[in-house]
Amino acid sequence: MNTDLIKLLDNEHIEHRANYTRKTILLNLFLIYTVFALYKSYGETIYSFLLMILFYVVLVKLVLDIRKIFFDRIYITNKRIIIQKGVLFKRIMIIHLSKVLYVSHKRGLLDKYFKTGKVKITTTDQMTFKFKGLKHWDHVVNLTYTYGSKDKK
Repeated sequence: MNTDLIKLLDNEHIEHRANYTRKTILLNLFLIYTVFALYKSYGETIYSFLLMILFYVVLVKLVLDIRKIFFDRIYITNKRIIIQKGVLFKRIMIIHLSKVLYVSHKRGLLDKYFKTGKVKITTTDQMTFKFKGLKHWDHVVNLTYTYGSKDKK
C-alpha cells in the first residue's frame, strides 16, 4: 500500500483499504455507445441534439469515475478513516472513529449485480461522507462499527 502521504498514529495500523469497482467503467462505456448509436439513427433532429448533450454528460461522468477509481484511496485504521483524493494535488480528509455518529449502507439493483455498495458516514460534527461503488463495502461498515464502538467506551 502506498501510504506515503499518510502518517499513522502510535499503535495505529491499517485494517482495510477500500477500493472502488472498475465495473462502472464498462457501464459508462456501454451508455456512451448506446447514446452515440441513437444519436446517429436520429439524424438532424432535436432528439439528436438532446442525445448529444447526454453523450457529453456520460463522457464527463466516465472521466470522473476513472479519476476516482485510480486516484482516490480510502484507508480504515483501528482509529481513523483516512480519505485521500486528487491526481496532482492530494487532499487528505481524516475521520476519527470516535466522532462517527451513524453509518448506513444501501445497495441498489446495479450494486447487487456489480457486487458493490454505497456507504454513508455521519459524524458528530454533522459532516456526511458518501462513498458509492465500493467493493467490499461490508468491510467498511463492519470495521467502522467495530472500532467506532470500541473508541466510545
